[in-house]
Amino acid sequence: MKKTISIMLTVLTIQANATTMCATNDSVAIVLDPTIQGTQHGSDSLIRTWWAQFPYGQVQGISTCLAKGGSRGYAEAQLKDTNGELVIGIENNGGYCWCKLTHPVSSVWGYGANASSASSCSSCPGYCADYFRNDYSVRAALYNSISN
Repeated sequence: MKKTISIMLTVLTIQANATTMCATNDSVAIVLDPTIQGTQHGSDSLIRTWWAQFPYGQVQGISTCLAKGGSRGYAEAQLKDTNGELVIGIENNGGYCWCKLTHPVSSVWGYGANASSASSCSSCPGYCADYFRNDYSVRAALYNSISN
């Protein structure tokens, strides 16, 4: 009971611009705050996954490359590939890199970077990890899409 009250008080005193969510076992509150910069990051270009470490824990995601671009901080709830089908995983049909959170929660797709061509899309997970760790606008775009 003490732990629950302590966690609730911590959540109530957090900045208003933070996005809060609870872990699946409902015993720990995790605060995803876009103003906090990450401490390290990494990626796997073969399976297009990426991760970034923060003081509050690690976030993980996937990346995809499409023919449609954007600007950092821009997010879309649903992306479509060149065939008009919804993108739910890895695509490699363009030079524009998009990023999505998959853990501890799922987010919308956020624009990551211009990978210059579909053949250089293997760099996309690294862009996602780096920009998510270091760029407030990328974190804010993905975190703001998460509902409590």
